Amino acid sequence: YLEIYNERVRDLLKPSSSTSGLRVREHPRLGPYVQGLTHHAVCSLGSLMSYVEEGTRARKTASTLQNRSSSRSHALLTIAVAEESNGVTCPPRRNEISPRGGSKLRLVDLAGSESAATCSGVHRLKEGANINKSLVALGNVISALAERGTAGSGPGRRFIPYRDSSLTWLLKDALGGNATTIML
Repeated sequence: YLEIYNERVRDLLKPSSSTSGLRVREHPRLGPYVQGLTHHAVCSLGSLMSYVEEGTRARKTASTLQNRSSSRSHALLTIAVAEESNGVTCPPRRNEISPRGGSKLRLVDLAGSESAATCSGVHRLKEGANINKSLVALGNVISALAERGTAGSGPGRRFIPYRDSSLTWLLKDALGGNATTIML
């Protein structure tokens, strides 16, 4: 469970260890990942919800002109789902967090776009600019994917700018991979 605040990635389940931000890397086969992000095995909805609540409490929030408590970051919760094999008990052994043949469920809470007129102070203005930067990058990726889908393959294939933001880079496989993506 992580947050992206001012384009820096922070582990919400171990917030004190990542004050300077964790690094986003790309594995040649597995795609983007966050180096040093904690992983937790859960075997029940109650266990999952306790991690979600813990991470949600650690998110960056602040008072704005519109809201008394507004999230100032994007949050990304990834749930790796695996079918239990015969004889395997829960929780899995230490290095079995990313099971083969499993699926990933990504839940993303995006920070709302910010207007410079509603930001009070330089710090809030910088936050707002970073929020808007990543939201624009997300829009650009979705537009490029839509154009690529209508253009087909060939020499005119459009470049998809996943690395323009930590958010879009981490969502690369959910947006452009073999995935079903729903935005509400």
